[in-house]
Amino acid sequence: YVVRDVTHLLVPGENIVAVMVATGRYREPHLSMELRVGFEDGSEQVITTSHDQWWWSPVTPVLKANLYDGETYEARIVIPGWNGPGPFLTAGLLRPLTAEPPGGGLRVQDLEPIRVISEIPPVSSTPVDGPDGAVVYDLGQNIAGWAHIRVRGKSGTRVTLRFSEALRDDGQVEMRMNRGAAATDIYVLAGGEREEWEPAFTYLGFRYVQIHASEPLESLEVIGKVVRSAVEKVGEFTCGNEMATRLRTACEWTEGDNLHGVPTDCPQREERFGWLNDMSVRAESAMYTFRLGLLYAKWAEDIANAQGPVTGAITDVAPYDPYHARHFGNRPADPVSASYLLVCWLGYLHYTDLRLLERRYNGLVRWFRYLQSQAERHILRYSYWGDWASAREYAVKGSVGSGAVSAITPGDLVSTAFLYYDATILAGIARALGKPDDATGFLDEATDIKDAFDREFFGRKGDYYAEGSQASQAIPLAFGLAPPNRVGPSVAHLVADIHTKDDHLSTGNLASRYVLEVLSDHGHIDLAWALATQTTYPSWGYMMEHGATTIWERWEHLRDSGMNSHNHPMYATVSGWFSKYIAGIRPSEEAAGFERILLRPGVPRGLDWARGSLKTLRGTVVSEWKRTAGGTVEFTVTVPPSSSASIGLPAVGGDSTEVLECSIPGKATREFGPDGSRLFWDTPGGTYRIVLAGGTHSQQGH
Repeated sequence: YVVRDVTHLLVPGENIVAVMVATGRYREPHLSMELRVGFEDGSEQVITTSHDQWWWSPVTPVLKANLYDGETYEARIVIPGWNGPGPFLTAGLLRPLTAEPPGGGLRVQDLEPIRVISEIPPVSSTPVDGPDGAVVYDLGQNIAGWAHIRVRGKSGTRVTLRFSEALRDDGQVEMRMNRGAAATDIYVLAGGEREEWEPAFTYLGFRYVQIHASEPLESLEVIGKVVRSAVEKVGEFTCGNEMATRLRTACEWTEGDNLHGVPTDCPQREERFGWLNDMSVRAESAMYTFRLGLLYAKWAEDIANAQGPVTGAITDVAPYDPYHARHFGNRPADPVSASYLLVCWLGYLHYTDLRLLERRYNGLVRWFRYLQSQAERHILRYSYWGDWASAREYAVKGSVGSGAVSAITPGDLVSTAFLYYDATILAGIARALGKPDDATGFLDEATDIKDAFDREFFGRKGDYYAEGSQASQAIPLAFGLAPPNRVGPSVAHLVADIHTKDDHLSTGNLASRYVLEVLSDHGHIDLAWALATQTTYPSWGYMMEHGATTIWERWEHLRDSGMNSHNHPMYATVSGWFSKYIAGIRPSEEAAGFERILLRPGVPRGLDWARGSLKTLRGTVVSEWKRTAGGTVEFTVTVPPSSSASIGLPAVGGDSTEVLECSIPGKATREFGPDGSRLFWDTPGGTYRIVLAGGTHSQQGH
């Protein structure tokens, strides 16, 4: 439940409590509330929904309200005095029925409310060909929310608003983008003075609004309202590449548009679910833009509530909706659904939320045990989604999701890799909770899975995993599954495969993130940067070149009725890579909550400057660098006063790198790792400036 202070709504004399409700995601309209009134003498009056003075009106101006389909409002229908002071007429009203309460316990909503975040005026309005005189308004930005209209016209005039992310070739809105959602609001004018209206019981994903009036209007204004969970924005990233900065902004919009009490997959069609497979890669990236501790804790509870009491299996989507589960998100979830563990683990790493780990520990273990029970000699064969939605030429034609199942990356490889990943995450959680024996046990199980994985998938056709796809290399390398003698050949094969595809990805929603990270971790940040800034299909830049303001569900530019969302954060993980690998801001498991900060910026060839920041619970971390005249690179970092940092700067000049200026006391140590040579300093809180010679070189290869 939610608590609201309504004192400011009181007026002298008689007051009326009025509530308008509509059908929700799960149930028909119900109301449970109490009003607490405190008096100056210390006494209190409590008015509840069981009070005998409540009335219910079967007549309402809201003729239709649906989360997916939109709202119809008839402004000529007026219930005198229903929501204000004055005479309240009970004629025609009915006594409401007492309903059976839902199951579970009643508790406060402990996450941010959903609010209007901002308003966006249209950048253009364009009449479209046709007899109805419709006009299309372009907000210039794909959003989640609704349209607010200010309108004046004749009583009974019907104003129809249709919403979409894209336009048809004839300039009208492409309603097929919404698939099974009608995405249509209708407002019927009362007439007379200027009227203002916006819906109360729906939200939509759109950039374009097509408006048609049944009679000519005297005036019409449209404003787009951006609506999402009111989480705090905490992260920024900008750089010297205009397209990359625009891409990062598009990722931010995409994540924000898909925060509505749960991390949804999309805001426009008849899903808007919390898909666990998407969140397995999204969860961390989104934390570099928004503070998500409360929302993630709530979502972890949604997952736990749907967990099988006998098997321990979880569902593909949470909250679990039995009606939609006929088509989406049933139990058991795909093994890639590590997000159940990850949102808890990341809540600890970023926000030191040990209570979340404690509450969810047994459930996390039960999910892992379920997966183990389905494995054959540590190999997990079942897979639904795998590395989902790669470019169509790498997918199984005609497969589920408009051809989204990978044809080149085995599902059992992905499932087994995530089984190993789960074991390593649980080991970290057990350590954090002071359960060393459990941690050792999980690591032993991880070793068994690792050995079985190597026997099963390496060397089938060469010195690489499986059939050689990019995903088949990137996933085991990212998770630490590859033994030391496999790392070099697998990385080399990954690099070669990318080059044979003219520096393009063949990966889906999971592995695209891991390709960037693996390349950066193994001395190929230049290639990772080339992929992140590639502008031809398939790439993120291809989306930007086609005018995207949010990230698409598919690499293809689609506008049909299939799987074609243009606001889908599963590919927005490139944003996290910018923050973690170009700005280089990372938490430390040894001192969570950014008490200890790891700063590992990357300096790829072709980029002249970058700046990233993250507002942590201890203060704001800033990491920026720029190339300067004469081939030097200047780094400036800010560490919060109550934190310490390990600063590792790339030896941009190789072995000849010189420290020209440094405000950190003491001499740097030089270490050579998989990502190249770095200079290290340990620092307390403060702002530090370091200038290294050798800036004409790339970080790569040293």
